[in-house]
Amino acid sequence: HGASNLRIYGPIATGWEHSDSDLDLLVDLAAEQSLLGLIGLRQDLEDLLGCSVDVTEVETLHPLIRRQILDQALKL
Repeated sequence: HGASNLRIYGPIATGWEHSDSDLDLLVDLAAEQSLLGLIGLRQDLEDLLGCSVDVTEVETLHPLIRRQILDQALKL
């Protein structure tokens, strides 16, 4: 899917997850990838892992929360 540098962030990364927490995944996407590629990645991960997955591209993070998310992110 053209994703690299996969990292987990959010409740699962910080140990604050609960039974309905989804997996928050931060990725770098190759320049040629589109929104459809990101959606396909999310769907394939949900099928593989059997849980809800949110996939966020680093470049789309709002500047006010970017540093906090990058600091808590755990590399896969």
